[in-house]
Amino acid sequence: RFRIDNLGSPVMPEFLEEPITLNGGIYKMGIGGLHSQHDQKCHFVSDDKWQIMDVDVASYYPSIMLKCGLVPDIAGKGERFMQVYEDLFHERIEAKHAGKKSVADALKLILNSTFGKFGNQYCCFYAPELMLAVTLTGQLNLLCLIDKLTSIKGVEVISANTDGITLRYRRTAEKRVKRVIDANTRLTGFEYEYTPYRSISMKDVNNYIAVKENGSVKSKGLYADEGLQKNPTMPVCALAVEEYLSKGVLPEVTVRKQRRIQPFLAIRNVKGGGVQ
Repeated sequence: RFRIDNLGSPVMPEFLEEPITLNGGIYKMGIGGLHSQHDQKCHFVSDDKWQIMDVDVASYYPSIMLKCGLVPDIAGKGERFMQVYEDLFHERIEAKHAGKKSVADALKLILNSTFGKFGNQYCCFYAPELMLAVTLTGQLNLLCLIDKLTSIKGVEVISANTDGITLRYRRTAEKRVKRVIDANTRLTGFEYEYTPYRSISMKDVNNYIAVKENGSVKSKGLYADEGLQKNPTMPVCALAVEEYLSKGVLPEVTVRKQRRIQPFLAIRNVKGGGVQ
């Protein structure tokens, strides 16, 4: 049983406070998504014997809504809502597969923000019970998948976060890994996407730099590009780490070749007036 606070949001119950230990990994469930807690300050590299693979569910929460029929009432128009939502879902998947990143990202924002309105009491989509059904279903599915995968000798979960997991496994175990994930797909209908990594360097589950096999970099949290939704915090530091991990360029070389001041800036929202 979940309690709703005065803002209309579900309150974390005590039974979800305790982390779950599963085959050597530690995982924290919650109102939102699953988060691993055993991935602190670690670095892994793929080689001839070991493969690092990121495995994500495509549009995880929208998929759960569609597969489980989790439809808000919306004054009796829930069926029509789901038809439009499913059309947007398939359009997003097609755009992603076609390499139309800007279209796919825009549709992802629409799909995810629509789900997010399940927790907004001022929106006609408000349905906290559906929000919990989506997030808890997602977490339980990932835990089941983790349990199956880590029962295979030579397979470990480096990290797990909301809609996917990062695996490290012996290359000889790859067929068994794929069989387990394919079995989950047949059971749930979820589409899994694979991204092999050359290396991954983690501060924790929300802050890491992963180098893909083609040399491109996926960064998150502290190391991600500042963009429109994140204030810069001397991004030259993250850039120097990326260049070193992906290309072997020494950090001092990256720092000294900068010709603009922007990579050295840190912007913060402060209150209480200026201090010299």
